[in-house]
Amino acid sequence: MSKFIIDASERVSVKQVGQKAANISFLMRKGFPVPESAFIPVKVCRAFLKECKIHGQIERLIHGVKSAEEGLNLKTELAQIRQKIVTHPLGSDFENALANLAQSRKTGGSEALAVRSSAVNEDRAGHSFAGQYHSELNVPLEASAIAHAVRKVWASLFSDAVWEYCQKNSLPLPAFEMGVILQRMVDAQFAGVAFSQNPAFPEKDELLIEYVEGTGDKLVDGRVTPEELVVKREKAETGKPIDVTGKKKLPGIDEFIGELLRLERIVAEPVDVEWAFGDGCYFFLQFRPITTLKDVIIWTNENVGEVIPDVVTPFSWSVLKPMSNGAYRYFLRNVGLKLGQRELFTLYEGKVYFNQMAFRQILQAFYLSTYLGKGERNPFRLLKNAFKLGYLLLRLSLFLQILPRRINRIQKRKVFKRKEVDLSGADSKRLFANIKVILADLRRLMNLHIATTIFAEIFYQILDKMCRENLKVPDIDVNKLLQGIGEVESTRSTRSLWVLAKWIRQNPRYREKFLNQSPDEIARWVAGLPQGEPLKEGINLFFEEYGHGALHEFEIIYPRWREDRSYIFRSLQAYVKKSEPEFDFARRLKSMEKERRKLRRQAIDSLKIPQKFLFGYLLKKAEYFSFEREILKQFLVKGFDRLKQNAIELNKRYFDDPQAIFYLKLDEIDRLVKNDGLKSELLKQAAERKERRSRQMLVKHPDRLKQTGDRWIPLTEEEAPAGSLSGIPCSAGVAEGRVRVILQADQSSALQKGEILVTRATNPGWTPLMALAGGIITEIGGALSHGAIIAREFGIPMVAAVKDATGRLRDGQSIRINGQSGTIEILEKE
Repeated sequence: MSKFIIDASERVSVKQVGQKAANISFLMRKGFPVPESAFIPVKVCRAFLKECKIHGQIERLIHGVKSAEEGLNLKTELAQIRQKIVTHPLGSDFENALANLAQSRKTGGSEALAVRSSAVNEDRAGHSFAGQYHSELNVPLEASAIAHAVRKVWASLFSDAVWEYCQKNSLPLPAFEMGVILQRMVDAQFAGVAFSQNPAFPEKDELLIEYVEGTGDKLVDGRVTPEELVVKREKAETGKPIDVTGKKKLPGIDEFIGELLRLERIVAEPVDVEWAFGDGCYFFLQFRPITTLKDVIIWTNENVGEVIPDVVTPFSWSVLKPMSNGAYRYFLRNVGLKLGQRELFTLYEGKVYFNQMAFRQILQAFYLSTYLGKGERNPFRLLKNAFKLGYLLLRLSLFLQILPRRINRIQKRKVFKRKEVDLSGADSKRLFANIKVILADLRRLMNLHIATTIFAEIFYQILDKMCRENLKVPDIDVNKLLQGIGEVESTRSTRSLWVLAKWIRQNPRYREKFLNQSPDEIARWVAGLPQGEPLKEGINLFFEEYGHGALHEFEIIYPRWREDRSYIFRSLQAYVKKSEPEFDFARRLKSMEKERRKLRRQAIDSLKIPQKFLFGYLLKKAEYFSFEREILKQFLVKGFDRLKQNAIELNKRYFDDPQAIFYLKLDEIDRLVKNDGLKSELLKQAAERKERRSRQMLVKHPDRLKQTGDRWIPLTEEEAPAGSLSGIPCSAGVAEGRVRVILQADQSSALQKGEILVTRATNPGWTPLMALAGGIITEIGGALSHGAIIAREFGIPMVAAVKDATGRLRDGQSIRINGQSGTIEILEKE
């Protein structure tokens, strides 16, 4: 246009026109609807400030602030600079350029301009400077009015608020770097701000749109309470009509949301867009990255709450932290994903939490819409994304071929098949060497377990989506298709107990003891039986095979079954008392497999030919990884049992307190083995940590946390509607029964056959108890949690992730649980 004004359709840089103007130019070049715009370059501002003869004053002021000059009156100096700027003439050439622009806009049908700031440091990902610089709306198409608005924008470089903002955030002080946007004013019916990720709740996968009637300045200035529209991302990405019931009707909102998501995909991060609706079109006025999400992490106790439900000890965490986070990086490395250096697990007040956002990023990386989303128009970007997708699929296919071989290889390692060994004669160096060897094997195993868990979730989600959208057979869902896929070790231990219980019921002497004595009395009686007694031999064989099991799998301070046999004796007594003659798991598994094959045939028959092959592949992979995930977890439990045996023996070499070593970290134990002079110092440290853990055990830990930098904020769950109980469907089937709330598995004697087990979470140690339940409800977990997999093997209906289930359901209530729909109906209050 001229040396004073650049057309927005030209390719420009941030240094030329400022960040906001560069973003608008980007929008126009990518085909987004933007009102007709032009820019005043940064260099024009710089030249004008020189003409005002305030260049030297500004530089002295910057130096004075940096050096904390005494007696400097910052507000007075800034006010003087602003006054000189707004009163100094622009010059005839510049005013002529503005007059020509105004005339051309009038000819084009415009009635007014929006004159907006565009500082070089504005609207960046790190700091947005939102609301700090001046913008003026409804500026008449007159050269003098536009000139006045431009001077006010330049003067805002020296506002008190801007300089305070820079000092507070340790940013360079603004000087001469301000561009100006001259944008056609939209006659807006509605205007507002749209966020492709809700900044208030980044843990929720949803979009947020705030809007008002008329222009958006009322919203930006906070003068009115806006209407709010929250849209689930999953629904938004389908392109189906958005429900805006109860809202002021936003015409064509579906298309606008599609464009918003297209912009997010192009810039590869969440964005917020200032928009206006007028003349039947949604205009993008400006956009910026959502700056508040950069350092936000949402942590949850899902996926860890069932295996490490309590405060972890220093020893266990020093093992688990590098092992689990290393396994996460192992997966990313093998599939070629680069998602930053964030960890998958962390510690808060002694409790382990899971990075929900990092895991969601992994899943999203495998969605086709991430690369070939609707609305993308740029053929070069489509081609680039297609190459990205191709590379990912290549790496993925290679890893899917390699992973099963690695799983088979590590499962054959002898370290996980050895029985108990006598360690009493080993010295401390030998014991610690054993620990290092076991840890190396556990690291390799954890790598495979995490990779298998992620793949199980990926294939489960894709298969679930295909079942919901493509199957034409009612009542077939992914959970039914995965029922009875095989027997894992935790169900074998339960079956062994039922075999023992059947044998005990058939022996009058044994039956009389188990029916009339307490579990502790039974344990003492069995211990006193002579060697060779069949019952004693059978129970000893059980503990030899399954004694590594525990109610807390990965926190080794808690006893294994062989160390504290009370839970197993309680379960065994409960089985003896039940009227069912035996737990015929083989017959049940055969029946479920027959039903599963029938459903699979029905599902495949309803699909088109290409879909048949895809469905078969997805189902096969979902079956394999769901099953292997549980097998690998049992190998991990065995490895942790072996680790504990060596740690206990090492503890005996140094401390009288049998648990002292569990309050030390691995590197501290290493130093102790090399220098036993550290014994008293480390013992004191262990005692302090033991006391701290006791205090932390009394704390009610939140289910979810939001971390922003060093700040941790507990997130409260929204209360479910009164009388409404629902969660994630995990195991198909409907069951009616009485509620039995059990918070600890050692309360197992309270559960009666057919009752609905309600608890916080389960793990493999709960399996003997779960076999008695008519249905299962948990507060933590999902369709691929251990409890869900075992429930499907047992054919027991299960619903997980039911908020406050243990608080809202009471012992004795009659309820109906639907494991396919995820709903729970209360039939009687008590």
